[in-house]
Amino acid sequence: MMVAMTQLPNVRFVVNQREIDGQPQASLVQLPIKAQWRKFTPEELAPRPGDLYTLSAVAFYFAREIYLATDVPVGIVQSAWSGTPIEPWLPPCATPVKELEGFLAANENRVDSNTPTALFNGLVADYCPMAMRGVIWYQGCNNKYDSADKYREKMHALYDGWSKMFENPDLKLYFAQLAPYRTNWMNICMAQAQFAAEEKNAALVVLADAGNFVDIHPNRKDIVGQRLAMHALKRDYGFEMPGDESPVLTNAVFAAGTATLEFANASEWYIYSADLNLAPAFELCGDDGEWKAATLVNEIATGGYRRGIVSGGPELVLKAEGVADPKRVRYLGRAGTAGILYNELSLPLGPFETK
Repeated sequence: MMVAMTQLPNVRFVVNQREIDGQPQASLVQLPIKAQWRKFTPEELAPRPGDLYTLSAVAFYFAREIYLATDVPVGIVQSAWSGTPIEPWLPPCATPVKELEGFLAANENRVDSNTPTALFNGLVADYCPMAMRGVIWYQGCNNKYDSADKYREKMHALYDGWSKMFENPDLKLYFAQLAPYRTNWMNICMAQAQFAAEEKNAALVVLADAGNFVDIHPNRKDIVGQRLAMHALKRDYGFEMPGDESPVLTNAVFAAGTATLEFANASEWYIYSADLNLAPAFELCGDDGEWKAATLVNEIATGGYRRGIVSGGPELVLKAEGVADPKRVRYLGRAGTAGILYNELSLPLGPFETK
């Protein structure tokens, strides 16, 4: 329906058909690019005969929001392959590629979409070093068995490598944190948040409220695109906005049987869920390491239009039955939990766990 209502000819897009290249250097020779710019109109957004892939809904909403806000021409180049790990998107110059050389040597006759560097070589390298502001990135499910530290290192390698290949030290990387699903992604979500905190040219969008427990592909792609666009509008287009980042835990104080949590990017809180659940999925544990469901000590107004308002300031205070002396706290640490806690800008709190 949105495609049928879209007439934005100054927004152009390219959808690259899927190609792989198993030779780390092969695609670095500049070859003719077959892709052609198409306009954001119903006719050109619709699939053409022979098209195997169409424009990503996330990319559609991202580009649309940027153009409507700026009235400046926007171009989107889509290089995407669903269900792939991060390794094939690493360029040959990326740091971890050395540790993957054994894999490359052992599998030189078995190149596929999981082969390290293969998707960068096949779908990205021919565009280097095209001038562009940045990249939007939505990946992580297929690295679910990585430790948080390992995936964080790979995100740094991805950013550093792409920045080098595009000859742009200020290249921006705005990316989506994994949304809730029947699988819990805590290790990847923590890695994504840590990488965003460490890389000044990266920014994370939290999707803790936008998942689908029965479909790994969340339905609300408009939310993903709009939140990514907030980063670009504030950081690249100079829009004066009160904020573009979700709350981030900065400190946890454990005393008198409670946990007091302090956050950046939050001065007020409210709770919202479609089923009127007013219990965010916090947990506490003591020295025994057994996690128990925690409740907010802060008063929650439950009547009238103020339903779900958390009072008492920006801090959140928690307690849990059966945890007399809490030592750790986590949020959304179990499968089947979703984010329902928001800051004053309606940006959700994402998963976290203290060590």
